[in-house]
Amino acid sequence: MTEIELKLSLSPADVAAFRRAGPLSGVRPTRRKLTSIYYDTPDCELQKAGMALRLRKSGRTWTQTLKGGTSGTGGLHERHEWETERPDATIDLAALEGTMLDKASGTVGERLRPAFTVEFQRETWDIEPVPGTRVEVALDRGQASVGGDTDSVCEVEIELKEGDRAAAFDFARALAAEISLHPSSVTKAERGYRLLRHEALQPVKSRRVTLDPGMDVEQAARALVAASLEQLQANEEGVLATNDPEFVHQARVGLRRMRSALRIFREVLPPEAEAWRADLGELARTLGEARDWDVFATETLPPLARAFGDPVMGKRIARRVSAPRKKALEQARAALLAKSFAALVLDLTKWLSGPVSDPPEAAVTLMDFATRLARKRHRRLIADAQGLAQRTTEERHAVRIDAKRLRYAVDGFASLFREKRVERYLRELSDLQDVLGTSNDAATAARLLSGLHPPADFAAFARGYLAARIDGDAHTAEARVERLASSKQFWS
Repeated sequence: MTEIELKLSLSPADVAAFRRAGPLSGVRPTRRKLTSIYYDTPDCELQKAGMALRLRKSGRTWTQTLKGGTSGTGGLHERHEWETERPDATIDLAALEGTMLDKASGTVGERLRPAFTVEFQRETWDIEPVPGTRVEVALDRGQASVGGDTDSVCEVEIELKEGDRAAAFDFARALAAEISLHPSSVTKAERGYRLLRHEALQPVKSRRVTLDPGMDVEQAARALVAASLEQLQANEEGVLATNDPEFVHQARVGLRRMRSALRIFREVLPPEAEAWRADLGELARTLGEARDWDVFATETLPPLARAFGDPVMGKRIARRVSAPRKKALEQARAALLAKSFAALVLDLTKWLSGPVSDPPEAAVTLMDFATRLARKRHRRLIADAQGLAQRTTEERHAVRIDAKRLRYAVDGFASLFREKRVERYLRELSDLQDVLGTSNDAATAARLLSGLHPPADFAAFARGYLAARIDGDAHTAEARVERLASSKQFWS
């Protein structure tokens, strides 16, 4: 069978409020203690193959469960599931014949061993949000453990038992409107594996999506939006839990890619997509401010201070940066935890998992769509970038945005074209982006530094230093524009 559930993280401080939530009123929950023992090989072959095998004890009953298939985008977990009742805490390999595990390797079963344990208290509400649709709402509180290492669990699962999955999303949205719930891609099994493998959170870069030329345009839109949402979710936990600036950077990249995809495909998207893009823009600006302070503090200020030649002054300015940088990060975290963002992610995921519309008879092929878009954006970038050294800072920034949008489009459609030609073009475009980026960083640094009210001598030196970088980068960018303009066009 296929399990369909939404997973949402919950702060322990909000548990009491969750129990009082309106959508749960009038339904008495059941409570039980559950212990799950997860099995894998010493090399974690099941995890690598996208599977999780567990024995779960509830009261005196043991149940063996195998889950398979990657999922988690937007908090939606849709996996194949095989369950078998067991008389005790032993694995029944015969019950796994014909499953993903049986097909993976004939020797995997012989090498299975307990990997980690998850113990938690579960409260369950059986809800019929609309006639014909039934969901099971579970509040789970406990911990995953390996030896003496533990990771706490506090989450809500909304499993669709029967009926319309859209109604399950609407129910989750109603809950999230009252309680701070956050769609989560992190399963209990993943928490256990992190402990087992001693894995710290790591920033996640964008992945290239492989598009099938036979896809219609809306299917391609869903694939690219889903990939960018995955990148955002893969990094937001790091934004919330660490001070590593790379998480902010990669979360922001995911947001920008998503907004770019929503812009590219707006003609085939639902009407609410414009509102999604606008709301994501607000979040992107908040993350952008945090990113600006990170770049200023870690990349721009250190060489500027060294060039000034007064280490004491450099340390004084660095201390002044600390407070606004911390505030910007706090604001970014608050935006990610906002109820409005949770609702947006649920709406996006509802669309991503819903039925695809039939394309009109006169619809263009995906290849034609991609070719026209790449050609149009290339021509616009080259035209807008003429005479770049004589342009204002705002005009140069607009060219930088043109380059980013072109880069995201080319990355998204890269699998449709010849790889070597695409990679050659992307190298030329990346070189232009790099120099435009350093110029923008210098302009941003001048803005941020003025708000710190530095001593007059340092302020005067910084203005000259940053202006020289901006002017020098502009002349370099002009040369790279010419090189990009004369490069072989991969879509020809």
